[in-house]
Amino acid sequence: MSTLVTFDSLDLGLLDTLETIESTLDQYTSLICNATTFTRDPLDPTSVFVHHVLGVHWVSFRNWKTALTDTLQIQDIDDEEKTIGELWKRHVPSQCGWVVDTWSGQNE
Repeated sequence: MSTLVTFDSLDLGLLDTLETIESTLDQYTSLICNATTFTRDPLDPTSVFVHHVLGVHWVSFRNWKTALTDTLQIQDIDDEEKTIGELWKRHVPSQCGWVVDTWSGQNE
């Protein structure tokens, strides 16, 4: 088993969603009280669920993980380094989307 430590900046759109909620709700208090948790998808090891105050998002690393895995299979170290450099330059993003929106209908 191996571990890959990485950093990926994702905009889940939480601030945009909070701005659509009635002004009586203090949007910043909601974010401060947000206890975000990550749960690995039991059916897909390249995905996680992000649970937060507004619901749940799905995040998939499949696009760049597949490309990185293929690159690491290259036998020639020089070709591998070159291919990894090209992969990082392409900036292959993670996929992200809402799964559960707990605020829908709150401002009606």
